[in-house]
Amino acid sequence: MSRGMNAAKRTVRRMLERDGSIPALDRTARLTSGLLSRLILRRVLLDENVSLLLDVGANEGQFALETRRLGYRRSIVSFEPLSVPYEKLEERAAHDPRWETRRCALGRRSAKRMMGVSANSVSSSLLQIDETHLRAEPASRFVREEKVEVVRLDSLRGELVPPDAPACLKLDTQGFEMDVLAGAQRTLGQVRVVHVELLPAVLYEDQAKMPEVISVLYDAGFEMIDLNREFVDPVTRHVLACNGIFVRRP
Repeated sequence: MSRGMNAAKRTVRRMLERDGSIPALDRTARLTSGLLSRLILRRVLLDENVSLLLDVGANEGQFALETRRLGYRRSIVSFEPLSVPYEKLEERAAHDPRWETRRCALGRRSAKRMMGVSANSVSSSLLQIDETHLRAEPASRFVREEKVEVVRLDSLRGELVPPDAPACLKLDTQGFEMDVLAGAQRTLGQVRVVHVELLPAVLYEDQAKMPEVISVLYDAGFEMIDLNREFVDPVTRHVLACNGIFVRRP
């Protein structure tokens, strides 16, 4: 961990020497926080003996690839409902025998739903996007809709989750986190680590509220060990989205 801290400090120093403005400080803070969070994630995946990563809201597989770079070599199942990012996800996973993909979204009940596809892809959601989000990131606008399949994670548990597999549940579902958790109550009993996007601001209509998600996870036996900024309004500097890491209490 100390080597990572020293690298982060050197990065901060270089950036401040180049540009002392507030945007530079924001970029530096996010970079440093992100680096430390990756080191924490690497540690907890090892400490909790995680043998299965459930990558919900995979997009093109960015998170799964990051865990591979961190040294995680065990099983991954990635879920992505949209056709274009799923093609890239499937292509990447094809080279990894321990990485499986499923083209579906996860939620509280199985159904067919229309999903908004954003210009930047990563902001796509089953929920309507809010003006706050559009002002902060114009590329998050929806450019079309696509019909997708929504499935309860618990309905896939017997097929995908071995009964003795300590799991990590990663949720990046653009405000749909409470719905995913509602459909994963049985599976959650095997989860040792949760990596979840939390929204302190309103970015989508009827989104999962940050305190609600934290409360549900605490009630399920988890505690937060890390929180880092993910998305900051470029004008107001307000934190709009962050990532939390939770581990099951002993």
